[in-house]
Amino acid sequence: MEAIRAFLLRMWNAVKEYWQNTERNDRIRFIAISVVALAGIIVAIVLLTRVEYVVAFENVATDEVKPVQDAIVAMGISTKLQGSNTILVPEDQVDQVRVNVASLDLLSTGYSFEFIERGAGFGTSEAEKKNWGRVQKEVNLQKMLLANPKILSAHVEIAQPDNGGALFVSEKVPVTASVALTLTDEGLAPESVEGITKMVAASYPDLLSENVSVIDQNMNLLNRLEPTGISETMSQHEMELTVQQDFQRAIMALLVPIFGQNGVRSQVTVDLDFDNESSERITVTPVTDENGIVVSMRRVAENAKGGNTAAGEPGINENGGDEPEYPEVSGDTGSTWSSTTEEINYEINTLKEMITKAKGSYSKLTASVVINATDLAEE
Repeated sequence: MEAIRAFLLRMWNAVKEYWQNTERNDRIRFIAISVVALAGIIVAIVLLTRVEYVVAFENVATDEVKPVQDAIVAMGISTKLQGSNTILVPEDQVDQVRVNVASLDLLSTGYSFEFIERGAGFGTSEAEKKNWGRVQKEVNLQKMLLANPKILSAHVEIAQPDNGGALFVSEKVPVTASVALTLTDEGLAPESVEGITKMVAASYPDLLSENVSVIDQNMNLLNRLEPTGISETMSQHEMELTVQQDFQRAIMALLVPIFGQNGVRSQVTVDLDFDNESSERITVTPVTDENGIVVSMRRVAENAKGGNTAAGEPGINENGGDEPEYPEVSGDTGSTWSSTTEEINYEINTLKEMITKAKGSYSKLTASVVINATDLAEE
């Protein structure tokens, strides 16, 4: 300890002697250079450690701002509020925040993403601007999906059909989206798939979650579509149309990510059987091991006791006297005898089954798929 103290003292004396022997102008230059260097170090530290915040969600409903901010803070991510309805988060975590918030289904007004301005200048038609905005959304969605470590690559395609010539709402083709993912061996949890579906659906106007298809590298549909459901109040024709639409949506959800929205068409025809049909089946089996139901039972028990027979005829005096005589039995009474008879009647085991065929079973199902051969040849 004394050696260290002595060394520091020698160093201090050397610096002090050097400073005293330095001219005044040199001292000023040294102080100025030191101040500038220190200021530069402080500025560099501030710039390197400063968190850059960017817009994660804007135009958020007033009653949804706090729940969204609380959810982001619960993720361990800081957040700021710009104005009254724009939520900011650190730039390097914006994609993760958007995906996680989408899975929580906290926003009802959709998501707003920032787009680069290219393609929106003078001379650009409205159709080109709309197409460019769609492409930018696809790119942003892909970046957000790649924030998940279980997703190795992602491709998003949004199909916006031209419904300008449709006269009725039923004739309009809905907006659809396809998400093709390359996943790690661990795969995605159902909650993550649901979050991706909701996030993609909320990113584009008129895009419903039921029209978003998510598939993996093995062409497995991850967000299996739930059937629309058949109500008892539907007519037979409405039921058939509902089943046809369910099958058609399932086919398109599988093929559109591969061939594109304009590269495939499908048509499904379903005939349902609404006839009433019922049948009765009766199964009769014998009673075994006396385990049946007793219908009637009769039991007879007989007992008899045997002995010697008395000699003579009763009431006649064999000696010729006037008084009647009765013979008596003499000696042992002999053996006894008994008999028991039991009769039991059982109910025959009978099983009756009424089988009624459900209405609306498939009697005929056909599916047609048309693929654009020109597009396939070009690929």
